[in-house]
Amino acid sequence: MEGSGDNPPSSSYKRLRVMDRGGDPKMDLDVGGGGERNDSYLTFLKPNYKRLYTENSVNTEFKVFVEEPIKTDWATRAPLIFNHIFSNEIKGVTAIQQVNANKIAVIFKKQYNTANNFINNSSFLNEYEMKAFIPAAQIEK
Repeated sequence: MEGSGDNPPSSSYKRLRVMDRGGDPKMDLDVGGGGERNDSYLTFLKPNYKRLYTENSVNTEFKVFVEEPIKTDWATRAPLIFNHIFSNEIKGVTAIQQVNANKIAVIFKKQYNTANNFINNSSFLNEYEMKAFIPAAQIEK
């Protein structure tokens, strides 16, 4: 009897993994997913999308994560340098926290637009070779 015990119901359609289809996972470009490389397990990515805080956000702290695109331990080297850079060049920064070896959190208080302006400040981010983004958990509360 199908569907009981050791005999689960069979599906009429099963999506094969890239390796099962005989393809190279690095070059699999068959299925749409928004990225350059497609795989059945990749999330949808929209190019040049920036997550921003909304006008009616209930947060009291507006965190923006900053990291270096090349994975190094630059966040652990000199936290005082980051404090100096952010306090002198970016307005509204109240605190800087180290998240991990290559990521810091820049905290803005009370004003969502200062955090959004920092995200859109491409000249500053390009000058110091940084990538800034807002964590999804901060937006989706």
